[in-house]
Amino acid sequence: MKPIDKERAEGALNFLIESDEEFATAKTEAKRAELYLKKSKAAIFLTSKGSVEARKALAETDGQTGMAERAWLEAEQDYETLKNRRDTATLVWEHWRSLNSARKQGMIV
Repeated sequence: MKPIDKERAEGALNFLIESDEEFATAKTEAKRAELYLKKSKAAIFLTSKGSVEARKALAETDGQTGMAERAWLEAEQDYETLKNRRDTATLVWEHWRSLNSARKQGMIV
């Protein structure tokens, strides 16, 4: 593991600053994909014939639903990956701040 020094802490902070918009976009894309999946299932359900259970099954197994599910999962993965990277950067920054504060107080040499 790379030690947390000033350069790494600054890099983490810069990543957080620079990824704000990308993070918001990734979250929005994941939500958009989820909504599209729900609407796709609903549209298939509404246009299908048969019992309620048969229509639900058709909506779940339709090819369009499969494509929408894949798109949603990819968007979720992109969002979660960026979220985890930002969480790690936050931890690096906070750890460095704590170390730096302790050094200033003479607790760490």
